[in-house]
Amino acid sequence: MSGNGQTECITGKSGLMLTFRANPQHLVAALGVDEARRILGAGVGEKVGEKVGEKLTENQQKILMLLMKNPRLAAPALAMEVGISSRKVEQNLAKLKAMGRLGRVGPAKGGHWEVIE
Repeated sequence: MSGNGQTECITGKSGLMLTFRANPQHLVAALGVDEARRILGAGVGEKVGEKVGEKLTENQQKILMLLMKNPRLAAPALAMEVGISSRKVEQNLAKLKAMGRLGRVGPAKGGHWEVIE
């Protein structure tokens, strides 16, 4: 286990104490940003990728999640959902494609996105 996890101690009614170390990156990958933040605090998951060594911004994570649910979303719809400009969405889509995390199937109009895990 790496040294960058947070140690948690839980004491049950019987007095038994359980200690474990949670790596914030693993929690974000497993539970998502919102749930990991609820468990570990507000600063977790700001730039954590699901693959080791990759750094995804919170907006990029939101974009991928939205495209997993609806692969036909266009940049303006993504912009409204994420809360950023269409131009920023397009920049993030280009970065995600360059990282190999996102692909486009078919034409710009009528095609769809494919999230690559």
